[in-house]
Amino acid sequence: QHIFNTFIYKEFKFNGRICRASVLTSGNQIKGVAFIDFYNSEHLDSVLASTERFKIGFNILNIEKKKKK
Repeated sequence: QHIFNTFIYKEFKFNGRICRASVLTSGNQIKGVAFIDFYNSEHLDSVLASTERFKIGFNILNIEKKKKK
């Protein structure tokens, strides 16, 4: 959440709640997948259109928008 909050603050000067994150786990094992729910579609579109590489440690995040069925 912190990664996206920092990015959105720089882009929009918005200092509120940006998103909610849920990490996929099995038992106590992290599966390497997280689901991010953005509260504002404009913020989501900005993240998706960005050329910035969002990282956690040395891992670059692969960000995809949920596909509609």
